Amino acid sequence: FERQRKSPERYRDILWLYAGQEDFSLVIFVCETDAILESVKRQLKRIGYQVLSNRVALVRANEWSRDPIRAPLNIANEVFLLNEICEKYPNEPDDLCVASCVAGGDT
Repeated sequence: FERQRKSPERYRDILWLYAGQEDFSLVIFVCETDAILESVKRQLKRIGYQVLSNRVALVRANEWSRDPIRAPLNIANEVFLLNEICEKYPNEPDDLCVASCVAGGDT
């Protein structure tokens, strides 16, 4: 959950860490503001979007808090719903690991 915007360098560090992780199928950044969402998106593009394009989802906090299952997740310039992703892999729950960043904390 991203409550405060971090520096571009911090987002790059976080994204590079996730890029090197094989344990996560999807990382969801729940962003409190559009400015935070855009900041994360810019850093994704800067580090080489292809590395993480299908593994990072961006979502607005107000939409997530209303209904996480139906909140629009922006993944690689497309919009998905969490329930659609889960339905795609109904027999393999271990293959879908969801992580989110905690604002101000270590990732």
